[in-house]
Amino acid sequence: MKHVTWHIANFAITSYGNGLAYAVTNEADGREFFLQGDDATTWRDQYDAADESSDETALPAFLHQSMSDYATA
Repeated sequence: MKHVTWHIANFAITSYGNGLAYAVTNEADGREFFLQGDDATTWRDQYDAADESSDETALPAFLHQSMSDYATA
């Protein structure tokens, strides 16, 4: 399966299957989460909205909030 990884601040984001699933890792503390299917689609829509914001802190803030919402200890 094709995958692509990119980095934003302390986060590594990997997209699998052209957005069918995402793995997000906080490289500072090792926490991570994985989303697939409809959850992945919803998360990516929210990611894109934060990325398109004129506030350059919006995307890192979204990633921190996502980590709080989805990551397991």
